[in-house]
Amino acid sequence: MAARFMWYELQTTDAPAAEGFYKAVVGWTTDKMGEGPLTYTLFNAGKGGVGGMPILDAADVAAGPLWMGYIGVDDVDAYAGKVTAAGGAIH
Repeated sequence: MAARFMWYELQTTDAPAAEGFYKAVVGWTTDKMGEGPLTYTLFNAGKGGVGGMPILDAADVAAGPLWMGYIGVDDVDAYAGKVTAAGGAIH
């Protein structure tokens, strides 16, 4: 598997506004998983999911709203070595 983005997570404190924005501007549809404070929103493009949005409060999003991408690889340790060799850090 070549390294590629597999999933995206939107972290925001204003989930209803973000959901409305991406539906209107990008054309994504959404599905809900769970109920109440643990509701997770799936963003769908076409027939498949492309990302999600957990419900967060301000303490969870101290850096402000952001998108986080998840990259799929065959060998995590090997790719982690490439990241550090290139000057990156593993958290």
